[in-house]
Amino acid sequence: MALFGENLRRERELRGITLAELSAATKIPLRYLTALENDEFNRLPGGIFNRGYVRSIAHYLGLDEREWVGAFVHAAKEEPEVRARYAPPEHPARVGRPGWTTSILIVVLFAAGVFAVHSVRARRAAEATSGFLPSSQTSSLERGTPAATVLPTRVSEGNLANSPLQDVSELHLQVFSISSTWVRITADGQLLYEGDMKPRETRVFRATQELNVSARNASAVVLTLNGETLAPLGSPDEAKSVTLTRKDLSPPRP
Repeated sequence: MALFGENLRRERELRGITLAELSAATKIPLRYLTALENDEFNRLPGGIFNRGYVRSIAHYLGLDEREWVGAFVHAAKEEPEVRARYAPPEHPARVGRPGWTTSILIVVLFAAGVFAVHSVRARRAAEATSGFLPSSQTSSLERGTPAATVLPTRVSEGNLANSPLQDVSELHLQVFSISSTWVRITADGQLLYEGDMKPRETRVFRATQELNVSARNASAVVLTLNGETLAPLGSPDEAKSVTLTRKDLSPPRP
């Protein structure tokens, strides 16, 4: 992708979605959406928080989340190890003249575009009455499950990508604080942590069935579940809770 912001704006406008609508649906401040579409990456919070924004936008627009996060990390010139993680798979080059195959491909792409626009508009209509958060992200809490453990250590994202967090037999949650906020974590019905997290503090928690996260400033925390950065928890100064289970894990990639 040549210009990340220009392409992102085109995808949004093709679906008839305004910046204000996108901000309300994804809980991303309008100034950060504008910065992304203008390729002004220096105006963003930085790090995994930026990738969480892009992932949330792509999900709402019905785009390939990994592809767009990969395009962003290359456009923003992030660290080489981060760009390598999102590098597209290599395919052998195909040489030939355009013919029936090209025509069929154009028809298929057009039909896919029409379907995507219809899906987004249907989702927007449903969200007008039920809200944007997925049904799995509710504040319910089941007790009586086995005890969970907490690892109150600082973990870099590079080490996280190479750690055994892809083991789906357990849920592994990294909580990173952008700024100071009160946070409460329970795992399998057991309280693991409750208190104030300092700016740029990282804590890692483990559970077998579910993890519940509550924060008084929802935009101050970045959640990474089994190595996948999740969409922003909420808006600035908004108190929010979310329950994470195996249903929230991304399907394994080939």
